Amino acid sequence: MFYRQKLLLALLESFGGKLNNRDLQKYLFLFTQRFQLEKSYDFVPYKFGCFSFQSYADRRNLAVTGVLTADDQWQLKGKGYLDAVTPDDRQKIQQFQKQYSLISSDDLVREVYRNYPYYAIKSEIASRLLAKIIQLLSLLAKSKHCGLALTIR
Repeated sequence: MFYRQKLLLALLESFGGKLNNRDLQKYLFLFTQRFQLEKSYDFVPYKFGCFSFQSYADRRNLAVTGVLTADDQWQLKGKGYLDAVTPDDRQKIQQFQKQYSLISSDDLVREVYRNYPYYAIKSEIASRLLAKIIQLLSLLAKSKHCGLALTIR
């Protein structure tokens, strides 16, 4: 098993061992962007934002070997994957999980789009998810109070 696969499985385990496709892609993307100098996975802009074809190739292989279920979710069949990564990566995964575990699926996507807008260029959901922000900016631009500083996070 490649180390990047162990890292993916450890990340999945930290979020309870089961994630939908979109959330796994966003968590994996944010983790690699924020915690890895040498990225384990490459991402491209796609229908729902950042997407890693490598992760899906790994998913197929891990399903064949019986590590993951072969359904429409990313679901582990076992445990102990956090122990398979280095102590440094384990600490990073735990820190990451604490930071993002309470964020809704849509807010997770918004986080990616706001901080990495390039990955929203082919998105089919960006306008829906960012509509409130765009509306707020439009209202502020029309407002007489345009002297206020606005930070969107």
